Parts: sequence; C-alpha cells; structure tokens
Amino acid sequence: MRLNTLGGIRVVADGRLVTGAAAQPRRLAVLALLARAGRPGITREKILALLWPDEPEERARRSLNQAVYSLRRDLGDEDALLGAKDLRLNLDRIEVDTIEFDDAIKGNDVQRAIRLYDGPFLDGLFVPRAAEFERWVEVERAALALDFARALERAAIGAGERGDHHAAVDSWRKLAATDPLNGRVALSVMTALATAVPITMPAIPNGPYSASETIAFTTSESTASRVGIHGRWRLKNERVSSRLMPAKGRLKENQNSACAVRSVDCAVHSPRS
Repeated sequence: MRLNTLGGIRVVADGRLVTGAAAQPRRLAVLALLARAGRPGITREKILALLWPDEPEERARRSLNQAVYSLRRDLGDEDALLGAKDLRLNLDRIEVDTIEFDDAIKGNDVQRAIRLYDGPFLDGLFVPRAAEFERWVEVERAALALDFARALERAAIGAGERGDHHAAVDSWRKLAATDPLNGRVALSVMTALATAVPITMPAIPNGPYSASETIAFTTSESTASRVGIHGRWRLKNERVSSRLMPAKGRLKENQNSACAVRSVDCAVHSPRS
C-alpha cells in the first residue's frame, strides 16, 4: 500500500486507487497528519484541534473514531492505522512518499529526492472549517518545497562540477520554475546554458568576430536559430563591441540580481564604407 501526498493526496492499495469514505477530504487529512508524524505518531487531541476545532468534544471524538474505522475498512487492512491514544501509520504496511523524501534529503540522495517530489504537499486538498489545518499545511508545504529547491540546487552544482552541463541546465531550469522571480537562479540558468551550448557567431563582412570565434551568449528559445543580422541575445558582461548597438535604446537589467548579465535587443551593424 502507498500513500502519496506530494502533488495531491492519493492512496493506492493492491494497484488500485482507494476511493469511498477513505477518500473524503477530512479523512484524507487524517492520513496526511499521520504521514507527517511518522513512526512516533500524533495524539488524538492534536488531530481533533486541527480538523474538528469547532465541534463539541464528544461529537468531535465520535467523528474521529468513525474516520479511523472507515480508513481501516477502505484500506483493507485493520492494522494500517495503529494506536489508541496516539495514532500512527503502520509503516511496515504503508509506504509514504514524504517519509521517503525526508530520508533521501537526510541521506543527501538528491536525485531520489527530486524524483519523489511530484508537486506541492497536499495540492488541491481543501478541508472546510479547518483553518488551523490549512495553516499547518502551509508550513509543511513550504518546508518540503524548500528542501526540494535545495536538492535541485545541489544537483545542478554537482552536475556542473562533473562537467554534465546538460543535467545542470535541467536542474537549474526546474529550480527557476519553482521561483521565477529569483534573479540569482535566473543568472545560473543563463550561465549553465552558455556553458552547455556555446554558439559560434557567423562571419560578418568587416565585422568584429571571425567565424571561428565563439561568443559567450545564449539566445531565447524563440530565436535560438536566428543568428543573422538581428537577434535577441543574452550576453555576458564582457567587452561588447561597439558594432553591437542597443536597438531603441532598450537595456533591461535583471532587477533581482546584482550580477552583470543583461538582456539586450541588439542589431549588428557593419562599418560604413
């Protein structure tokens, strides 16, 4: 049996998706709480406070007891949930993605951690009248996303150090997708691209570069094949020839980075005869 909570929440038992009462949002939330509690488990009182905060105590306890009963029945295993006062998952019977993810992070197995992370924690799960549970989800989601981002960065740096520049580009791009406004990560993507795919400038009569010279820049994807007279290029802050003139005077600084990498709309001008 497997419980996945990254990129949504779902339980798979004997190769089939578990449905029925066990798939109701509040009961899935019980499973999520148990999943993050791990082997120590979690007290019934804490579950009640998070999921039935406004219910009278006796009614809330009956609701939790009914949820536990339904989960055991629909999961097809009476021993799937253990404990009386404290509840916990039977991790000898149930695999949990977040526990595997945490173990991979602790063991510095970044590639396994990246494979396990299918998306935000409990993405799409909403439990009505449970504001404290929603706040708990936000905290857990942020912590897991941060671990994922750190794993991606370690993978990208490691790939670059090994000389596997295409793998470095892939990891940096994934990291940029999680934080598109991070200028440092955007710069790292561009640097990795420039390292992975250097582009040779075509010969221009009387131009500043010969056909054999390589310029350290990358093109945007939509213009990657356009290396003619006009192009939108990302250039390193090296000496840019006076023959590369900003078109319309536009020079867009990356506002989130102090690093000197610019996006330039430029036109290549040959010297006048």
